[in-house]
Amino acid sequence: MEIAGIVFLVIGVYFFIVSVTNSISLRRIKGNPILTEGPLISVCIPARNEESNIANCVNSMMAQSYSNIEILVLDDNSTDATASIVLALAEKDPRIHYIKGKKLAAGWKGKTYAMQQMLEQAHGDYILFTDADTIHGKDSVANGYSIAVQNNAEFLSGYPHEKCPNYMGRTAISSMVLPIAVMPLSIQKKLQLPIFAMCIGQFMFVKRTVMLEVGGMEPIKNGITDDVNLVRLIVKNKHRALFTSLKDHVTCLMYPDLSSAMKGIGRSIAGVLPTWMFSILFIALILVVLASLSGLASLILLIALGYSKGLLMVLIGSFLVWIAWFIAARFCGFNLAVSFSQPLAFILVAITYAYSVISRLLKHKILWKGREV
Repeated sequence: MEIAGIVFLVIGVYFFIVSVTNSISLRRIKGNPILTEGPLISVCIPARNEESNIANCVNSMMAQSYSNIEILVLDDNSTDATASIVLALAEKDPRIHYIKGKKLAAGWKGKTYAMQQMLEQAHGDYILFTDADTIHGKDSVANGYSIAVQNNAEFLSGYPHEKCPNYMGRTAISSMVLPIAVMPLSIQKKLQLPIFAMCIGQFMFVKRTVMLEVGGMEPIKNGITDDVNLVRLIVKNKHRALFTSLKDHVTCLMYPDLSSAMKGIGRSIAGVLPTWMFSILFIALILVVLASLSGLASLILLIALGYSKGLLMVLIGSFLVWIAWFIAARFCGFNLAVSFSQPLAFILVAITYAYSVISRLLKHKILWKGREV
């Protein structure tokens, strides 16, 4: 029992240290001061069947404090009212440019092809790729530009404030904060290693010359996760990328419920890691889940059986994992109920991981918005 206690204690201490240092490091990366004037920035929004989201997203971009922007919206072969909504908004604001997306080209994924088409039509010195289900505060673009300029960064991404109408969905989505608890992002900021480069596709701010230098989206055209693949490509080509918190500037209703959240997260997982690494992380995640649940069991045993060094270390380790998750979740803007739900969040992630691994091994098709990805 003492060996198990040592293992759980080490896991807990590691999670706690990484969560605290990451939260401190990421909090320091922000625009200060926020610059509202500068070169042209092209806001690029790919939209496929987004009639319920696109107006809110574009309206939030029309209200930006940054004075020099163009807003490109690409209708990616939508079958709903997306196009008519964008065209109506374009009549009100000359900065909005509607792009009719081409039929998906062979060898490309839908979003990477949409991003490539917008890149070819963008005129800005910087490009902000953002999703149609995001809503941006008035300083979103200005903050991204300020961080990039003030930190000599050529690529910037970060955590938005993720929303979901129900508790279980929010808890599943909170798995996105796992890197804050396990990846030393403060070290990545200095080392700039592609394997650890972080990105969330809801906000990708990048120099246009860098995009052209790396070949645009062509080198990663068939990748499932356009965001992670893009930042790794950029870092691999010796360009500086930063990751931070954007919760005060960007909100996103990415998934409306638990089912869609788990499918979406599973899709992302499938595109980020090779199967062998995937499997190792799944086993590690199960161990952490067991460590978390063991905390309650060890507390009961300590009360029932009296003092035990091994049980005490399991209890402390489990508590540190829990508090580390709480720190990471609160830092990313999740409410108290979700932040306290670390064991449930890990169980949902483990189920999603398992489903993704099995789907990959069985070569099941991964569908998103009615199209294979």
